[in-house]
Amino acid sequence: MSPSNTSLPPRSHGGTPKGKVPLKKKKKKSGFKTFLKFVLILIILAVLAVAGYAGYLYYKADHGVLDTGVDAPVAPSQSAKVKPITMLLLGTDYRPETKTHLSDVIMIAAFNPDTKSATVVSVPRDTKIELKGYRENKANAYYPNFLADEKQSGIKATDEMKTMFSKYLDIDIDYVTVLNFQAFRDAVDALGGVDVTVDKNMCYRDKADGTDINLKKGEQELNGKQALDFVRYRKSNCRPRTDASDDFDRNRRQNEVLHSLIDKMQTFKGVTSL
Repeated sequence: MSPSNTSLPPRSHGGTPKGKVPLKKKKKKSGFKTFLKFVLILIILAVLAVAGYAGYLYYKADHGVLDTGVDAPVAPSQSAKVKPITMLLLGTDYRPETKTHLSDVIMIAAFNPDTKSATVVSVPRDTKIELKGYRENKANAYYPNFLADEKQSGIKATDEMKTMFSKYLDIDIDYVTVLNFQAFRDAVDALGGVDVTVDKNMCYRDKADGTDINLKKGEQELNGKQALDFVRYRKSNCRPRTDASDDFDRNRRQNEVLHSLIDKMQTFKGVTSL
């Protein structure tokens, strides 16, 4: 049979027969792209989880973050609805450089959950206390003395302070809490700083304990170190000198910082920082 007379179609030489759609080769999936998608999904899930937890914290704050306490029954006469809960707040000047314990900040806070109110009173550190059974001294000197006597007396210094100030102020103090310099700085930093109005330029330096106070007058947000400088400032040794402050100025600043901290604690950012 002659090749020219065959009725079979010619063989293909790499071309595609007419009327047929060429088959597409399946591309191999990129392992790197798959990995990126997996990471992206993890990130989205993490963001959703954080957002959900933050929402839960906000809900807890909105429904009373401070609604905590002891479930055990208390005597009717000790109910917070009858007698507000009272706390003695002591801010000591302790730091590793000095190892001192003078209670330069003394506040008495009364909380009434029934009326949802609080009253805070500051006692100037240089207040001279004359009280039966105690040696006459400045208010801020008692806590370090009680600490020194703990081993001999067997009574905690905080309990001694609670008893003494209960007699001095003629009120029943339920609790005592003590904060030192570092704890104060940490608390302010944990809440992202405090918003205050610095009432005057403040400059004071002490190489012995590393004190370096340098604040300018005006409204501003202070970090932990600056907030501590703000409440501690008393006098200036710089040139030019800045105006001095007395204990009443310091007490007012302490209250301003305390209120600013309370405001911060009630914000969304404050709650998630706790």
